[in-house]
This record gives sequence, structure tokens and C-alpha cells, in this order.
Amino acid sequence: MTILKKIVVGVVTAIISFVCIWILTGVITPVHPPEPWTTLTLGEPHTGWDPVYVNSTTSFTLSLVEGGPDISKTLYRIDGEPWTEYSSEPFTLSGRYFGTHQVFFHSIDDRGNKEEIQSVVVFLDDLPPSANAGTDMVACVGGSLTLDGSSSSDNTGIQSYTWIVTIGNSSVTLNGLSPVHKFDETGLYEVELVVRDLVGHTARDTIQVDVAPVSHDFDDDLLPDCWEIEHFGSLIEEANGDPDNDGLTNLEEYNGGTDPLIAGLALMGGMWLILVLLMLVLLIITVLLFVARRRKPMYDEELPPPVEEEEEFEEEVPAEPEEEV
Repeated sequence: MTILKKIVVGVVTAIISFVCIWILTGVITPVHPPEPWTTLTLGEPHTGWDPVYVNSTTSFTLSLVEGGPDISKTLYRIDGEPWTEYSSEPFTLSGRYFGTHQVFFHSIDDRGNKEEIQSVVVFLDDLPPSANAGTDMVACVGGSLTLDGSSSSDNTGIQSYTWIVTIGNSSVTLNGLSPVHKFDETGLYEVELVVRDLVGHTARDTIQVDVAPVSHDFDDDLLPDCWEIEHFGSLIEEANGDPDNDGLTNLEEYNGGTDPLIAGLALMGGMWLILVLLMLVLLIITVLLFVARRRKPMYDEELPPPVEEEEEFEEEVPAEPEEEV
């Protein structure tokens, strides 16, 4: 028995030594359960990343993806608050201040394996946007208007613009910052703008659009409202106005079928006369130059060199001596 016992002990020792050598040399790797791995799921509304924009109703759900057979606990904290053990119920940022927050979380299993702390940066926004549909407008039947929501604002950004154009029991929905709508019947329209920000807050604003017949003259200034709206965008101009300062009143521009915002010939009356005179002078100069060129010989004839006249010298005749008496 003593010899057998020694043999068994020797074999066991040899096996243990052999396994230890394999482990130390990396041939055999001991199997450990994976460390916990926790994920965070955000409910609606939320948008963006780093930071993620949320509001006070956005839910935060923690879930275990990997880990040992049993998780001891999952912990989270918001900013510098104490760690809180997570239950199965999601949590929110309700009651916290507007602005940027950081949410930390991790899990620990029953073997003491501790997950590395994870975090996400969020921006808590509970302020609604401001909707601005502009001012009341007047339109012509059959004409189109461009709606404008560009004066709306939000601290984090506006995600969508929705317009609801209503007259009587019928309505049309338009989308976009500045949609164009054609008004096919006369009457008073109600136009409502609904803006939605990045985290789901909404705001509304309403204007009215008075659609008049083509010949309607609401302000009694002898100018059809549609003509005023087409050229000026409103009814502020008067019949005797002259916005382009060309000497023609708006009523004369309307009767003449001209554009009241583009200066006509009246403005340029004196200058037109000057231009005509200048053109006439240039024409006369051009004609004179042409006539002078026609009279000029085609080529210059070579003239013979001038002949020098020979000077005639008279020979001096000696004077005869006077006879003595």
C-alpha cells in the first residue's frame, strides 16, 4: 500500500506539474466567464449624438448584453450624483436643470468582475420653440403667395415646419420653411404654422390671408388690390404715388400697363433730349469726316522738284572817261 500510494501521489504530482507548465507557457488558457457588458437604450424623443438631445420624458433603459451566470448589480449615476442601483424600470432626467448632463453606468457580476464605466453626454431641452408665421396678407384669387416661417426660432434647432391652410371646411397641409400656395377661391383663409424642435416640442402661430377678386379695390384708391399686391406686396401705395420717381403716378402706370417700380421715359426726359442731341452731333461729325475722306485724292502724286532760277549777272561796263573841255 505504501508503494502504491507513492505511485499515485507521484502520478498526480506529475499531472499537476505538467498542467501548470502548460498554463505558464500559454499552451493552455484557463476559461473565465466574460465580463459584464451593459448597453443604454434611449426612448423617444431624442436626436443627435454627442450630445444627444432629450427632454424630461425621454426614458433611459439599461440592458445586459454579456456577463457571467448572475449579475450582482447594475449601477448608474447622473453627473456627480451618488451611484444608484438600476432596477428594471427606466429612469428619466425629470426635475434636472436645462442643459448638458452626463450619464454614467456599469455592471458587476457575482464573481466580482466589474465592467469598465461607460458614459453618454445628453442635452436636456424642455423649452418649446417659438413659431412665427409672419403677418396677415392679401392675395388675388388665382394667385400664389410664399409663406415664410423663417422668423421662428428654437434654442436647439427646428426640425420641421407644417402649414395648415383652411377655408371653410376644407384644408390643405404644406411642409417646409417657405412653401408656395395658390389660392383658387375668394374668401378669408386661416393659415396655421406648427413648428417642431429636435426633441418633440411644438409651437403654433396663425395668420389670415384675405383673397380678393381681381378687380376688387378694398382701400378705394382706384388701384385694384391684385395689381397693388402683384407689384408692391401690400395695399400701402396710393394712386398718386410714384415709387420709381419717373414722373408717372401709380394710376398712370396702371392705366398705361407699365411697371410702377421701373423708371419710365418721364424720369429720363431731359437726359433723353441730351442723348438725342449728342447722337445728332456725332452723326454730323461722321458725315463730315466721310465727305472729307471722299474729297481727298486716293494717292499723292509725286511733284517734280522745284526748279531753281538762275540769277542773271550784268557785266559791269567801265565808265567812259569824261572829256576835258
